[in-house]
Amino acid sequence: MKVPFLENASSHSVPHPGEPDVCESEMSEDDVLGDKLDCNDSENYCVKDNTESETTAFSDSEESLLTESDESETTKTDFLDTESETETEPESEKNSSDLTKDDTSLLTDEMKALKIVSCFRRHNLTISASKDITETMKSIFQDSKHAGILKYEYLMSFVEKHPLHEVHYCEICTEVFPDDSDNYRCQTENCEGYRYKGPLSKQQSKDRQPRKCFIIADIQNQFKDLLQSPGVMKDIHKQIMAAKSRMDWQEETITDITDGSAYRKILHESLMDDTYTLTAVLNTDGVNLYSSSKVELWPLFLAINELNPRARFSRQNLLLIGIWQGKGKPPFQSYLKGVSSQLNHLYNEGIHMQFDGQDIVVKVKVACGVFDLPAKASVLNMMYFNGQFACITCEEEGKTVKQGKGYARYYPDRKGPYKLRTHDEVQGCMVQGTVKKNKGTVPDYMHGVLLGITNQLLSKWFSPTNAGNDFFIGKNLKKISKRLQKICPPACIERLPRDLEKNYKSLKATELQCWLLFYGIPCLIGILPDDYLKHFSYLSEAIYILLGDNIKQTSLQRAQHLLDLFYSSYKDLYQPGSCGLNVHNTCAHLVHFVKLWGPLWAWSCFSFEDNNAMLLQAVHGTGMVTKQIMWYKQIQATLRSNSLDEVESRAWKITYKANNCDVCGKMIPFESSGIEQDLLEKLGVDEQCVKIIERVSLQGQQFSSSKYARMKKRICSYVLYDDSKVGYIKYFAIVTTSDTVYAVLDMYEVSNDIQFSYIPAGKHILPVMRTGNECVIGVDRLIQYVVYMKVCDEVCECIVLMPSNQGHGIFK
Repeated sequence: MKVPFLENASSHSVPHPGEPDVCESEMSEDDVLGDKLDCNDSENYCVKDNTESETTAFSDSEESLLTESDESETTKTDFLDTESETETEPESEKNSSDLTKDDTSLLTDEMKALKIVSCFRRHNLTISASKDITETMKSIFQDSKHAGILKYEYLMSFVEKHPLHEVHYCEICTEVFPDDSDNYRCQTENCEGYRYKGPLSKQQSKDRQPRKCFIIADIQNQFKDLLQSPGVMKDIHKQIMAAKSRMDWQEETITDITDGSAYRKILHESLMDDTYTLTAVLNTDGVNLYSSSKVELWPLFLAINELNPRARFSRQNLLLIGIWQGKGKPPFQSYLKGVSSQLNHLYNEGIHMQFDGQDIVVKVKVACGVFDLPAKASVLNMMYFNGQFACITCEEEGKTVKQGKGYARYYPDRKGPYKLRTHDEVQGCMVQGTVKKNKGTVPDYMHGVLLGITNQLLSKWFSPTNAGNDFFIGKNLKKISKRLQKICPPACIERLPRDLEKNYKSLKATELQCWLLFYGIPCLIGILPDDYLKHFSYLSEAIYILLGDNIKQTSLQRAQHLLDLFYSSYKDLYQPGSCGLNVHNTCAHLVHFVKLWGPLWAWSCFSFEDNNAMLLQAVHGTGMVTKQIMWYKQIQATLRSNSLDEVESRAWKITYKANNCDVCGKMIPFESSGIEQDLLEKLGVDEQCVKIIERVSLQGQQFSSSKYARMKKRICSYVLYDDSKVGYIKYFAIVTTSDTVYAVLDMYEVSNDIQFSYIPAGKHILPVMRTGNECVIGVDRLIQYVVYMKVCDEVCECIVLMPSNQGHGIFK
């Protein structure tokens, strides 16, 4: 039976190579994740050893999973021959292995050196540790003809070095000092600031250190290195042509940032000028450098929108164009001015290069910026979120209301459209220091919706300070937590559900996202009062729609309607003071910005926050931290341009390549599998031609069956197939005569469950029931796995599709 809500689901659910490669067999029973920021290191343009070329890489964050060894399965007899029952290596892998041996002897000294550097970076080794390893290897293999390259300085000589500009500024007035290093007095009138640390007598010392400074990278060379990396320019051209085609056909469906109306205007101007004009998203945010001090790093990142999503947000393709270290916040007027001259040059003059045998000019335009509310206020020289006229999109003033022991500013819902700021008004506000820009600075979904609204709702429901309110359900927190921990998410959801009793105050943004989209409604049914559950369902479905990659105009209208309902009743249900700027930005403006700049995932802070975590990993010691980080990025860029991957592959081992998928793990003879004879009749073959399989890999997705006993904390067996049908994979079977793999499924259908039917929204969560029927389909008809939830006996089974096909690289 087809699922109504899933009609045409395949148009946005086709498996994408960016899907995560979480291997359940490598997970422990605990599956505990560290408190690091979630990682998004789906490196794209990287060539691995030929023996692993068919596998995909794990992200760094998945290395925080406590793993258990899978050697018992992968080191002995992964591929079983029914006659000899000895280990057999597929012919394709034999050829790859031989090719690898031949290629290794042909490596240049540069490639050998960079492979060693890649290993150092993969394991985040310090300089001293790297030197010790090279010296030890050199002493052991001193008779080898390759011993000459085993010197740290020699290895690093192959890393491309771009000049870094260290900008000094006055700690009193924040004005930038001239490039002349001997000019140590501030030039600002009546300012007595000095350039270097210490009194006047120390200003001309040889070992002098600047009092305040930030680092600006060579942005033009960074862009050029990225564009000249293998496959990058070809991918950019493909993405631009696809965006142009959709624009020419006046396609209104929004699939990416390239379908937004603001982007299409830039694309049209670029095509008129006959140039490649690339666009970028700008981000900056503070990250604590040390847990025991208030010193922060404020990096400036750029993401190139014309790369495919998986490559766009990978760590090695995000450009670090500047970094500041210190207490408090950087002087943004001076800081941004330091990069603006280079960015203006890239936009006006561009980069001259060759592509496809032709000379081209590639220009770069910073199209929009995404920041959390405090960073946005500092960057845009505007009023903070608790002040008057703090919304940079409209002229809503807000009202002050008493809340608790103090006062809070809230933004009441107004019937009708909000008055948006005009260009002239924005310029006037810039002078007054209240606001700067509207169209190009988008609301931050991660901090606003997840860490803002969703986190606030959890606090109101569970915090003892709200006892006595109608919405307080803290006394049922243990019951809700028990429901939550019964959920086994699929591999594309990075973090497992945690105990809410202990952790509801400290959930990560990815966990809050899963709660909002998937877990919340099933866990709260029958516990949260109906009015509050309905209210929560408005937000859940609206955000689910806006996170899609196939957003139609009718869906946008539906999302806006749901957000209007959520906004209008928020202050009545949770008191006016709770209806702050995050609620206003989400409900009044989020759909507007999706129309301008595409789905929420295309400009969220997830990937930038992940890169902040990466910067901390690059720091060893307290000296010259900003230069350590810039050096790390230069090494990363060199490895990328040489097609070397610094991320270790930890995918399922592929033991055989069938016609329609890759087989992972053992293939069990039919006669010893315990499978009913009915399967042979359905396949129309003899038992000697059939083997049973537990796991397969299909276009980057890894599906497991109920036969795979090692997977206990996750379920990758509930799937969408044939556009809009749902099934549960009992096992896989390969017919050796045709070399084709089939999936044997228990079929499910949507049920008319009364618990879900009375909720007016949250229709992306579908109650299902097993039909009792079974079907056999080719594995290539599987589209994606779905989130399956059975939280308790009182609540029926339900499933949810992932909102987009971008995989964990984007949707974490």
